[in-house]
Amino acid sequence: MLMEKKTLKMTGKTAVIQIILFIALILSYTLLVSLVPLKSRVVQRSYAFVFLIAAAIYDIRTNEIPLSVCAGMISLALIYSVIYLWDIAALIAAVVITVLLLAVSLAGRGIIGTGDALLLGSSVMMLSVQEILGFLFLTFLLSSVLGVILSIKMCKFKDAVVPLAPCIAVAFIIRCLLR
Repeated sequence: MLMEKKTLKMTGKTAVIQIILFIALILSYTLLVSLVPLKSRVVQRSYAFVFLIAAAIYDIRTNEIPLSVCAGMISLALIYSVIYLWDIAALIAAVVITVLLLAVSLAGRGIIGTGDALLLGSSVMMLSVQEILGFLFLTFLLSSVLGVILSIKMCKFKDAVVPLAPCIAVAFIIRCLLR
């Protein structure tokens, strides 16, 4: 049985609504982070949860991650860094991880998607250096477990497609809660 890839059709109206929502989210985030400095980290991670949940749902349905979600995650990290602090070590780690995963994405045959690489890299930018390794380990552990479960369920271990965004979202949420 051949599996067809599900894609959601984007009309002009849908694109405009997405752009308006994206701008509203980023503006409200910037305002909240600026006005409530004591809770700025909580605000940042709450908005990240929203983007990650959206990416997870979309990835499960279509095996794709919208570029707008990746742009939103990168925007959250950069806005926070500009307003409060530049954690150079986390930024360097995020760039290195993103570049390595993008190289795997371009060289590999569907091992990891571009959206997965961008989402993982932008998530790393929001974590402290101490949290990064635990987050990455948990992400790939969850991905491995999910891959085995999906392979058993579909009775095929070769060419099994595992959506990584749900694993990134769960690992990020767990990592933030264990902080």
